[in-house]
Amino acid sequence: MAAQKDDPGSLFSHYRDLIALRRGDEALGVGRTIVLEPAEPGLMAFIREQGERRVLVVVNMGGTSIDAFDIPLERAMPAGNVKAIRGASDSIGSLSDDRTTFRGGRIRPYELVVLELPTE
Repeated sequence: MAAQKDDPGSLFSHYRDLIALRRGDEALGVGRTIVLEPAEPGLMAFIREQGERRVLVVVNMGGTSIDAFDIPLERAMPAGNVKAIRGASDSIGSLSDDRTTFRGGRIRPYELVVLELPTE
């Protein structure tokens, strides 16, 4: 355990960082959860909302990379840019033209991506 505490790439450090992210972001910590249904097998996605702030969380639960994916949203989002909070190493992605679908780029095996969606 002591070795993992000092290793930024360890599982311990990974979970410590996720806990800190959740504690430091009101939407992630206490926001309302909206479970989404991505068509891609192995993906889990949900939105956390608190006030006007919307955060999209996408997790690749599988052992292989997914090169591109679409996640239907529960409603159209306001116009604006999607911003990476955590992850999104290869491609942040964007909203579809009608803003009802998030179109993501590559997500690695077991990667967790946290994105801020546009607000009004």
